[in-house]
Amino acid sequence: ILGQFDDGNHICGCGRSIRSCALEPGVPRRWCPRICGCGKALVDCELWRCVQSQVFHETLPRLDLSELGRFSIDGMRHRPRALLRLKRQAQLPAPQGSEAEHYAEALRRLYSALADITGAKIVIDSSKVAMHVCLGARFADVRAHVVHLVRDPRAIAYSWRRRSIDEVISGPTRVAMNWMASNLAIESLRRPDDDCGYTFVRYEDFIRNPKWTLEAIGRELGVRGHVLPFTDARTLHMEGNHTVAGSPSRFRSGDVQLVPDDEWREKMPARERVRATVPAALLLRRYAYPLRGD
Repeated sequence: ILGQFDDGNHICGCGRSIRSCALEPGVPRRWCPRICGCGKALVDCELWRCVQSQVFHETLPRLDLSELGRFSIDGMRHRPRALLRLKRQAQLPAPQGSEAEHYAEALRRLYSALADITGAKIVIDSSKVAMHVCLGARFADVRAHVVHLVRDPRAIAYSWRRRSIDEVISGPTRVAMNWMASNLAIESLRRPDDDCGYTFVRYEDFIRNPKWTLEAIGRELGVRGHVLPFTDARTLHMEGNHTVAGSPSRFRSGDVQLVPDDEWREKMPARERVRATVPAALLLRRYAYPLRGD
């Protein structure tokens, strides 16, 4: 949520104030919400300034946005206790506690403002936080469709290992445990008595045929007659965007070829591969991943 403290200092999606979210003074993190996908500082992006103005045009009841920011970060920590709390919350008829109520209302306003300002019929929340569906859809009268995208945890562990950013790099075991918890949290949202849609996609299947996969998802969402910007089966023509978070690749534009990233299969040390496999063994089988990872 793009909010602000009483002194006008904005909260970054990483939980820090926007002014302190930098590698060094004056140098923003390109991979963090400090910079919009359009290349401008988030606080200078016309679209997000307009969204913020509409979302917070009047004060939410008793809303402490710094407290709200901490609540959103807590929802991203896929630990056993957090997972159990989410599962209990998913069974409730309404959110309990001021933080949950305020967060649900803020999500409702945010999604509505994005739809009104952009004219979009579908708003994509790419935050990967189960709590957003739990609160935003169930408690804020937002119709949701979950696209559950899964990737082999060994590939994720290897990806973290090769990054060179000033962030605490998780080891293979912790990556696998977080992978288990986050996927179980998403699975808990799939209930037969709920009108929240659900689509399961493996990254490995998507990257083999991205055009067909995205068209299939579009059909499930009821999007028909819209031509995706593919120049061929694997090449996507990217225009400017206003994504708030993600990897540096979100700043790319023009023709982008989607190709598999399988470097981990050859370069990941055997010991690290085992450490990323054992904690995730249960879901590896469920998602049709071989235990050997070959």
